[in-house]
Amino acid sequence: MVDITNRQQAIWRLYSTYGISHT
Repeated sequence: MVDITNRQQAIWRLYSTYGISHT
């Protein structure tokens, strides 16, 4: 269940960057 956490963190980080960059 470590892969899921690592993957979700990477996606969350991408989403955050996209949101700020897209803002």
